[in-house]
Amino acid sequence: MSTDQRQRAVAGLRQMVDAAPRQNTADASDEPVPKRARLDESSVETADFFGDILAVNDSVVAADEVNDYLTSQPTQCELPVYWQQKSDVWPKLTYVAKNVLSIPAASTASERLFSAAGRTIEDRRCQLKSETVDGLLFLKGLIQ
Repeated sequence: MSTDQRQRAVAGLRQMVDAAPRQNTADASDEPVPKRARLDESSVETADFFGDILAVNDSVVAADEVNDYLTSQPTQCELPVYWQQKSDVWPKLTYVAKNVLSIPAASTASERLFSAAGRTIEDRRCQLKSETVDGLLFLKGLIQ
């Protein structure tokens, strides 16, 4: 991977971590979240100020999580186990990793195409040219 590609990948990872919801250990329990007290009109400016600080702090935390991950030592354990162990250390990065790792490796369309190709190329039709097989599979895809 080139330096430019690595920088773009890290920047994309930071954006995903920034967009991830805040993970709290209190969210894992079954207890309901207590209601917030209603703010009076005079404290709205203060709430906006602290909201801005928290938003900046979240992006700093996301950058720290990504930097910590990039400088960590590689381990030989399975990915789900690794991210379960690191969920307390990097909560937002763990959230992103679980979303990315849960994407299936193959789509059903490609699996369907391989099945159709297997049915098209059988012992009786093993002399077909590759162009003929491509055309047959293309036409089959148009019909369906």
